[in-house]
Amino acid sequence: MTHFDEAERFIALRPDIWARFCQLADERIAAGRTRGSARAFFYVIRGEYGELLNDHWSPHFARRWLIQHPDHPGFFELRNSDATPAEMPLFRAL
Repeated sequence: MTHFDEAERFIALRPDIWARFCQLADERIAAGRTRGSARAFFYVIRGEYGELLNDHWSPHFARRWLIQHPDHPGFFELRNSDATPAEMPLFRAL
């Protein structure tokens, strides 16, 4: 199972964690910030939920959020990553 698959499975099992990730991004945007850190959001979520989040999932969470929020391009800085499989060109295109 790839990190992409693991992250998607986790999101399906814990939509509240995904919702909190999105809420953290919304809060930064509302505060006038133009950039966010998926890894920093993971630290917050770990502290609040006591949930173990794999650091390898943070690139996937960032890409997923950017696809769902096209009005905020560049909010997360993306680097080359194996977080998403080649058969997901929409994720690779970001």
